[in-house]
Amino acid sequence: ETLGRMVGPRGPDGKHCQVGVTLRCEPTEPHDLNAIRAEVMGQHVGYVSRGAAKLLSPAMQAMCGGVGEAQGVIVGGWDDGETQGDYGVRVWVTTSWWGRLFLAPELVRRR
Repeated sequence: ETLGRMVGPRGPDGKHCQVGVTLRCEPTEPHDLNAIRAEVMGQHVGYVSRGAAKLLSPAMQAMCGGVGEAQGVIVGGWDDGETQGDYGVRVWVTTSWWGRLFLAPELVRRR
């Protein structure tokens, strides 16, 4: 619902909208101490996968106070009259961002 409000109603071709994404560590999250939430326009829209968060969270907390900025794309949201697609966010970060965390990008790509 949150992503749909940001990019508008469903359409036959769906959405592909570039956005800034804030990645924020949540070390007090009871279900996953490495949780990293994703925020778009100040709204919580999801979480980084557990595998990636396990690697990223300690580095983010140590090197950048647990908060980082990334680029993303809101995708999905199609309605072709027969099927409908959910909205989602694809997030990517630059190689220099990984460097600031002293992590090699290939460590996270597969997670």
